[in-house]
Amino acid sequence: MTEKTKEQLVNELAEARDRIAELETSEAELKQKEQELRRLGLAIEQTAEGVATADLEGNIQFTNEAWAAMHGYTVEEILGQHLSMFHTEEQLKNEVTPFNEQTLAKGQNKGELGHVRKDGTTFPTRMTVTVVKDDAGNPLGLMATARDITEQVERQAALRESEQRFRGLYESSPLGIILNDYETGDYQEANDAFLEMVGYTLDELNQLSYWDLTPEKYSDQEDAQIRSMEESGHYGPYEKEYIHKDGTVFPVVLNGVVTTDNKGRKLIWSTVEDISERKRAEEERERLQQEVIEAQKQALQELSTPIIPIMDRIIVMPLVGSVDTMRARDIMRRLLAGIREHRAKVVILDITGVPIVDSGVADHLNKTVQAARLKGARTIVTGISDAVAETIVDLGIDWSGIETLSDLQTGLVVALNSLNVKLSKA
Repeated sequence: MTEKTKEQLVNELAEARDRIAELETSEAELKQKEQELRRLGLAIEQTAEGVATADLEGNIQFTNEAWAAMHGYTVEEILGQHLSMFHTEEQLKNEVTPFNEQTLAKGQNKGELGHVRKDGTTFPTRMTVTVVKDDAGNPLGLMATARDITEQVERQAALRESEQRFRGLYESSPLGIILNDYETGDYQEANDAFLEMVGYTLDELNQLSYWDLTPEKYSDQEDAQIRSMEESGHYGPYEKEYIHKDGTVFPVVLNGVVTTDNKGRKLIWSTVEDISERKRAEEERERLQQEVIEAQKQALQELSTPIIPIMDRIIVMPLVGSVDTMRARDIMRRLLAGIREHRAKVVILDITGVPIVDSGVADHLNKTVQAARLKGARTIVTGISDAVAETIVDLGIDWSGIETLSDLQTGLVVALNSLNVKLSKA
């Protein structure tokens, strides 16, 4: 063996040292990568999403516990099987095959795919599938992540159903339904019932705000409603008036609730009921009630001041109860009407039923007698009991100008005699 020079040995030693350093670096890098792979594996195992890998033919090489549990299997039951075990034939044909073709073409694909569990039940998933490639860019296999979105899909379906029901009610409701911007009052939506109510088309209404259809006199009430909405998130029932397109106003009742759209904008949904017919019915009811009250009042007046025709040209008005100023006027009017109607020559005012005869009553009777005399009728006051006579004397009331008798029977006899009508015993 050729003896190496000192210089050669030094060079070889340096090269050996460099190689050792390279090996040490590679070992450190391998350890670091190993640690990263462990962390990645741990993250994959702990994630709530299912993770699976397969070769390009679809043979399963790895799944985490979440993927297995999602489909009702154990990991051992899945490894080595084909990805088609997680799909029905219909899903493979209509969803999976087109999805995989797009994935291979693009390198990655996302979407919703139907899956099937071990027990045969199906469920929706949100999938992300990535093509795994080597350093040269050649495809090696597939890595898929999946999340069961059953609850999300059910919520979306329930929301769509709710929206459809609302839209049906919105379109067919006999009440007006409107949507206004909370800040500006601008109209956003309105159903046909409301458009007919106010006389505008939807395009015309969209150029207006809530305030354009509200009379100015409601400004204070509107401020109160706004404060109520700010505190509670809703308002109503609130009665006000709207301005029709033709300028006329009509009464309505509103109920509303504040909501927020997906952009964070505050809106107000309101129902509007035209209560014009109700108001007219209430006014008519009040008018009829007033007519009934007036009729009852008239009937009571007639009952309290009856006119009794005894015979031709003789009438009797028996008075019962107290006599005040208002009733005294009714007595006078009724008596004068009775004189005119019956062409009476003699009138008998019977006060047997009047409990108190004071200066006021006496004054009223004096005026009534004077009015009857002006109509040409002789007036006799009957029912003057001993107590009434004493009261009149004690009060110093002057009835010297009034013809008075103690009872109605005596008054009738005097009245008949004044007309030359003689009574005879049968």
